[in-house]
Amino acid sequence: MSSKATPSGVQFPTDAKGQRSTTSAGKKIWAAAASPVDQKAADALTAEKDWRHKYGKHVMALADLQMKSPEVALSAARAGLESVYSSFEFIRDGKTSKLSEAMDSLTSESFSTGTIQGNKTLDPATRKIVMPYKGKTQESADVLKTVTMLSAAGALEPDVAAAMTELHSHPEWLDLSQKVFVLIGATSEMCPFKTLMSLGATVVAIARPSKRLNKLVEQTRSSPGTLILPLSAPQVRLLLSISGVVLSWKYPLTEGMSDEDVCALAGADVLTQAPEIRNWLLSVAPGKQLVIGSYIYLDGEAHVRASVAMDAIVSGVCKGRPGCALTYLATPSNGYPIPQEAYDDSKKRLKDVPWWHGLMSTVLGRFDKTARPQVPSADGSTQFCIFDGLTVVQGPNYALAKTIQNWRCMLAREEGVLVSANMAPASKTDSVMHVKTVAQAMSGMEAFEPLVAFDADTAAALMAYLLIYDLGCPTSPANPATKLDHPMMLFSSLGVHGGMWRCPWTMNSLGKASYMMGFFR
Repeated sequence: MSSKATPSGVQFPTDAKGQRSTTSAGKKIWAAAASPVDQKAADALTAEKDWRHKYGKHVMALADLQMKSPEVALSAARAGLESVYSSFEFIRDGKTSKLSEAMDSLTSESFSTGTIQGNKTLDPATRKIVMPYKGKTQESADVLKTVTMLSAAGALEPDVAAAMTELHSHPEWLDLSQKVFVLIGATSEMCPFKTLMSLGATVVAIARPSKRLNKLVEQTRSSPGTLILPLSAPQVRLLLSISGVVLSWKYPLTEGMSDEDVCALAGADVLTQAPEIRNWLLSVAPGKQLVIGSYIYLDGEAHVRASVAMDAIVSGVCKGRPGCALTYLATPSNGYPIPQEAYDDSKKRLKDVPWWHGLMSTVLGRFDKTARPQVPSADGSTQFCIFDGLTVVQGPNYALAKTIQNWRCMLAREEGVLVSANMAPASKTDSVMHVKTVAQAMSGMEAFEPLVAFDADTAAALMAYLLIYDLGCPTSPANPATKLDHPMMLFSSLGVHGGMWRCPWTMNSLGKASYMMGFFR
């Protein structure tokens, strides 16, 4: 029997039995977030015996409680992140320490820098919106027509169409020359790499060493963009003795190397090299604003660890390099407020569902209504529509990974950081479609209007342009100068939710029915 690999890098903490239990650690973090808000809710969460299947009701209870006031939401987010950093560990060379201690102590080592320049020349006068849609490439006015059509169908919100229209009328916002985009998880299908490169942006790509980096280099060469990569490059150390003092410099031997040779040295792993990535980013592209995107998605517990590692990098860079902007792809599959209009539409659609919905609900299990009772603020002045997008299939690790990101979004924006966190739809990425059952359910869910699964290239391009809108428009919800009624309302704007907000039924209750309908599509 083979022994388990020795753990390294960012890890869940050990419990009383010496096990790295995701359930114990996760419940502790959720309880820490709930404690400042409602101790009874925290106790109920801690006492839950079937966390895997019943975590959702506790996560939604916390979401409801956070709507009491902005202060309550921020205190929960702060307590949740403090619990993350007081519990998660970092292991290197057999030595275990708290992640926070590792980030504080490992400040000297870094990466070398490799730069790949695109071969195309960008004509500023030709900057325009370009989006692939159903196998064709659309431009400008055609993109706006498509987005407007998707809004009318309920697949995304009207403010998305309005934002794209405003972006189209401000081509100067497509000038990205004064920014440097850091994509953590640059090989993810949903990250904005391709769109940014087409606009001549400078992109710092952070991804694990793999052949996928070669594809990024190829795309860069055929674009007007610039790619910056972290390199574990051969080093030459120069020593000069001046009056008995030894001076030392290091530089990478990459001059004249081929793209393939550079790729062989490129890559960084956030799980095991978070301190070094943070150190390197503090010195990359001095004088330019960094727009740091967290795009890594991994299966199961690794997704939580990656989310924690990305947060350690992001928070460290923001602290050492003021003026950064942050960007995330928020998930519909969580608990958060949505617009009143979307809430009302889901109730209206409930009255018009076809007869066979009732039959399938009886045979396969009850369909639950999307429209939950509204949640009042503490003073009763506001009623919030809280959406429950949690699913048992995705599980508590996914919810925790994405909520850690939401907590950072709220706290960073409160501290004056521009934070783009627009809702991204369920998409037909390779990581999703390679699982036959999931692919079938993805196809079948479109039988339940207005649900739609986006092609990955369409979703990635659309989300990229919404990011650019957030960076350019001074009144965007991402801009901390724009007043929001509540910190969590950041997640209710610019929603490309694939119909989830407006569907009469919850995604969690439609799982079996979507799979069955997939046989007929």
